[in-house]
Amino acid sequence: MPNEHAKTKFKSFYFGTERHQVKGSCGHISDSSGEFLNLSLNVKGKTNLIASLDEYVEGEQMEDSNKFRCSECESEQRKDTLVDACRRTRLDTIPNNLVIGLKRFEYITGRADKINDRLDFPPVLDMAKYTVQFAADRSQQVPQDLFELVGVVVHQGSLNFGHYWTYTKDHTTYGQPEGKWWRIEDSKAAQVTMQDAMEAGRGST
Repeated sequence: MPNEHAKTKFKSFYFGTERHQVKGSCGHISDSSGEFLNLSLNVKGKTNLIASLDEYVEGEQMEDSNKFRCSECESEQRKDTLVDACRRTRLDTIPNNLVIGLKRFEYITGRADKINDRLDFPPVLDMAKYTVQFAADRSQQVPQDLFELVGVVVHQGSLNFGHYWTYTKDHTTYGQPEGKWWRIEDSKAAQVTMQDAMEAGRGST
């Protein structure tokens, strides 16, 4: 059995933590946190990954029929415990290897449709502005938290059936702007360019 140090080390590779916060118009703040293995981002209506990430953290207004029931107001026995609020998510810790999943399926009248919209993404991504530290004080200079693109998974088909293949960057060329890339499908492997990998990942088929 792995010891606690080994477990912690492994989790740092792939597991991150995010903080969910609800701030009510009453002034009270509700905080909770949880682990994530990947970030699942919306594709529909977006043109690039930055827009998808911005939406993920920008927050959702809770008002009208979707008001927030404030437990602090209840404990203070206030008359109005249903208040307008803003619910948002920020990243507390980001794993060494960040996995991002794109929501390319939506359910419409009981049917799953695939979203084939093009979504551009950069070869290097700075995640600093999506953190709790950045949200706490946007005036301060937050150090960059850069992630290099090293893999792309492509799906062809529908929700019920289909086929996957992957593009992966040769680990011996990590840190190099272009590097060496491979397209791996079942037992076949072929060398490709980074542009091939990025173009294939921008829009599923």
